[in-house]
Amino acid sequence: MLLEFYLTCRPKPCIIQDSVSKEISLHALTHKNRGIGIMMSPRRQSRIIAIQILYQIELTTASVPVAMERFWQSQETSIDLRPFATQLVQGAITHLAVIDDLLRNTSENWKLHRMPVVDLSILRCATYEILYVDDIDPATSINEAVEIAKSYSTPDSSKFINGILDNIRKKYLDPTPECTTLEKGRSPV
Repeated sequence: MLLEFYLTCRPKPCIIQDSVSKEISLHALTHKNRGIGIMMSPRRQSRIIAIQILYQIELTTASVPVAMERFWQSQETSIDLRPFATQLVQGAITHLAVIDDLLRNTSENWKLHRMPVVDLSILRCATYEILYVDDIDPATSINEAVEIAKSYSTPDSSKFINGILDNIRKKYLDPTPECTTLEKGRSPV
């Protein structure tokens, strides 16, 4: 399953030229370790790992510990990336009912089962991060989700994901009186 995710959702290769005018695949330079890049920030790498594990859980209905153990055994990833990835996966799964309700209420004319699994995994991960991770600004979480969607999903997915996450941010975190506000770390329902 993970190999299928990587093959169908890997970032599109980009060609650059080095000083000797040899073409080098930027994909090869930045996506070492089966899709996790060496030039990306550790947090982005952890987010990608979390999204891959959430993707695996959605498709296989494996438990969180089983899915994570399968991932760690099949992928060569730095041990430093595991804590944040684990926090995102466990948090998204722990708050899955709340997150899915928010996604249902925010994504007009879209049912969750009709969304591409990659997009749903990105949305779940980012929604958890926006609502429950205190040390990350919601705008950063949205931007990271959009950038990951640009690399791993369809051309229109980044706009779709941006719209949904921004609506969640505005509705639940915006301090204006018209909005239903949510103190970070508290459930919106």
